[in-house]
Amino acid sequence: MKPMPLREYLADPCPEPSFDSGTARHLITRSPLHAWYQHPRLNPVPTDEEHGAALDVGGACHAMLLEDDESRFAIVEADEWRTKAAREARDQAHADGRIPLLARQMDPIRAIVGQSRLAINRCDELKDVFHDAIREQVCLWQDDGAWCRARPDCVSADGDIVLNYKTTAASAEPDGFGSGMLIRELYHLQAYHHARGLWREAGSSGNLPKCLWLIQEVEPPYAASILGASPALTALAEAQWEHALALWRQCLAEARWPAYPSRVCWIEPAAWHADKWCSRHDVSAKAYQAAMQLQSPINEADHAAQRQAEAAEFDALVAKGLPSPSNVTLLITLQAQREARNAELTPVTAQAGK
Repeated sequence: MKPMPLREYLADPCPEPSFDSGTARHLITRSPLHAWYQHPRLNPVPTDEEHGAALDVGGACHAMLLEDDESRFAIVEADEWRTKAAREARDQAHADGRIPLLARQMDPIRAIVGQSRLAINRCDELKDVFHDAIREQVCLWQDDGAWCRARPDCVSADGDIVLNYKTTAASAEPDGFGSGMLIRELYHLQAYHHARGLWREAGSSGNLPKCLWLIQEVEPPYAASILGASPALTALAEAQWEHALALWRQCLAEARWPAYPSRVCWIEPAAWHADKWCSRHDVSAKAYQAAMQLQSPINEADHAAQRQAEAAEFDALVAKGLPSPSNVTLLITLQAQREARNAELTPVTAQAGK
């Protein structure tokens, strides 16, 4: 790892266009075209940097907690950003690579960072490693022939822990944040990318560093939680990361960056969506399955073959004369299926064909 100015890192200092966690996220959640568009070495037209009040507060908290540095803050003496002068000062600060903040925001930011420090000091797994940790330094490495780069927030001196700091206007409650925003925003993929870089720089020996997050609320009372990636979540991140890297290598080699598929993409409801609807509106399972069969893009010949097989099985049981007790249940079931199909499927089919 080595220190590097943030702007130099974001411009991509590798010998070739490199793979980072943002690129991986675009490849997983959107498309190769989106990955190409946001990459500083591939898109010849520079993209606008993402700015906003929430991002500026988050950036200020990062700078204060991880670097203990307020020199990049551009304090604007105004109540809000509504005035022309305030907006111009904000835009100029962004252009200069600084973090614009209203003067009244400083006390809340200091309170937020104070709670973050308190959360670290109260955590047995972090309190002894954070103060000597390596902060916001850069990893550059090659993986399967592809250049990669990462800039983790904080790494323990022994390289065993990677800690990323996330501020949120939502809840930092561990279960809610862990099953919601963390998974949705692929924070686990970003953390795995950081850990992978450290592991590769260490010669790919030993265990992968543990991935932790300090999740800090930015609304009073400024509560914080500390989360960690379980082995199952790390395995998921690794699978997603390897898929994204393979797609990156293919697109880079072919110089082809497709967007979404040109074919029709048939959308299926999640099982719990269907169950919730059926239970709420008292829809029978047979009627629901009938509707699903009629609406799905499957050849009608498949349904006809299924009906023919059921009829043959039913007729074979009837031909035996007196069925055994075990066959009685099957006979009743098959007869009910036939009656249900005549009563439900045929009218629906007729309506669909009109």
